[in-house]
Amino acid sequence: MAKTDEILKRLVQLCPHDFAEVLLKTKVQTVSPCASELPRSTAALRADQVFMVTTAAGAEVVLHLEFQARKSHKPMPQRQLIYITRLAELYKLPLRSVVFYIGTGAGKGDTGQHSYPHADGEAIVNWRYDVIHLWQMTDEELLKIGKLGLLVLLGQTKITNPNVTVPAVFKYLNAVADEELRGNLLELLAALITDKEILAMVERLILTDELLVGTPYMERLQEIRQEGRQEGRQEGRQEGRQEGRQEATLTTLKRSILRVLQTRFAPTNLTLAQLETTLTKVNSETQLQTLFEIALQAPTLAAFQTELAQQQAQSQN
Repeated sequence: MAKTDEILKRLVQLCPHDFAEVLLKTKVQTVSPCASELPRSTAALRADQVFMVTTAAGAEVVLHLEFQARKSHKPMPQRQLIYITRLAELYKLPLRSVVFYIGTGAGKGDTGQHSYPHADGEAIVNWRYDVIHLWQMTDEELLKIGKLGLLVLLGQTKITNPNVTVPAVFKYLNAVADEELRGNLLELLAALITDKEILAMVERLILTDELLVGTPYMERLQEIRQEGRQEGRQEGRQEGRQEGRQEATLTTLKRSILRVLQTRFAPTNLTLAQLETTLTKVNSETQLQTLFEIALQAPTLAAFQTELAQQQAQSQN
């Protein structure tokens, strides 16, 4: 899933109240993260996200979230049966379990209603969970929900009217007073967009409103704008100063690429170090600009690494 699940987990961690209120359909007082590793006799079982929620009425509820793309090592209904029984055993509280399916066709046949038959044909056990097919949800439906954390999921929905919904989402995000939270949410919004035209629209809005000051997205977009403004003034400047600026531009691009990859794919420290080493060998601004765009749009980290290897080969020729 190109680490999309990791991006979504990060989003839920940033806005747990929004997800809790929408999914539990009630106002909540507190939302506290719980251990996601569920013990069992043979091996540990890890859920994506588990929260302890206290509703406005004072009731305690366990909220369990899973994010799933088209491929799964074990069918989701079987996994959910294990999650539900373990969570019930561990917390002994009312439980709401929700699966978000990501990517066109993911979980198409999953209704969230399942049973296991007894030998006589009757159900020996029934279990259910809520299913949200993000790829079937429209951008307008997302806007109606109106919760900040869920609006970041825009790029995973069916965007029918981008000229209206994309600016509307930006209006919500621009109203966030906490600059760090606003920057994180905007980065996640961009990282979850798969459509190139929508991504270009988002980048233009970021550039216009300067909403990502201090982030790789804004650094690069500001740099492009400044290059255009200074193009006429750069003529006639000393060669050494030009080289210094060029080196600074290359360094900024390389750092921006690494930050985008960290946000989208959460590579290990070793992988990140290897990527940084490889990027140091690419000294063409054009190639680095291309790699930056690929970092924003590549479906997987492996796809980016393939492109990086090709760019490196070009640099050596």
